Amino acid sequence: MTIREWQKLAKEHLLPYFPGMTLSDRWLLYAPIGWQVRGFAFEPSGFDTLQFTVYAGVLPLYVPQTPGLTFTERIGWLAKRQRGDIWWNLGQASADAVFADIRQRIQQDAIPYLTQRATIEGMTKIRQHQITHLSDDRYVFQAMLCAGILLDDSQVVEREWQHFTAYHAKYAAPDSPEWVTDLFRITERIYRHFHADPATAREEIAHWRHERATELKFSAILADEPDDLRGAPRPRLRWFGITDKG
Repeated sequence: MTIREWQKLAKEHLLPYFPGMTLSDRWLLYAPIGWQVRGFAFEPSGFDTLQFTVYAGVLPLYVPQTPGLTFTERIGWLAKRQRGDIWWNLGQASADAVFADIRQRIQQDAIPYLTQRATIEGMTKIRQHQITHLSDDRYVFQAMLCAGILLDDSQVVEREWQHFTAYHAKYAAPDSPEWVTDLFRITERIYRHFHADPATAREEIAHWRHERATELKFSAILADEPDDLRGAPRPRLRWFGITDKG
């Protein structure tokens, strides 16, 4: 099943049931987007054109590279009543039956999962973000360090820096791939920026936000830079270092 076919089905069977959400690429997501994308992602099977699964989760935009599905989980795994994954197959059941099951799982299991991760502050309080395979914990620590910078929370920044450097020291090796070196270099740089000039560090993260939204094809639904996600208005960072209280 192609993304276009998924969108056609999702527009009929999902979108009417979830006000405040929109379709973009393979995502059904809450819009407009602030600092992070939150919603449900379609993933087709590589073996059967009618088979697919659905992820629930968050894509942070406050990171220096697209984080993939690090902060997501397949909605079948979220159900406490079930031990196992789910791949739906439109060749074995009608679209009405398949999407009725998906809607039920979203309501019962996925929305509570997303609610915990609705704010940047909420993200920093969750220590086990993902069970997703092939996800390196360094990306998690880096993202949470950047979240701490946005929140002006030095305790979070120092905690995540310690986690990051300890993990990196444990698993880095002389023959580590280039991405490992780059990941450490970028994380160390933003950490040093925060200590030297927090406003500059936040401006760099704001720049990443626009880059990630472009890469992920979400630019059209990117909101103005949002208020502090603790809930209180904060000065909005502008591209040239000018702030306002708007």
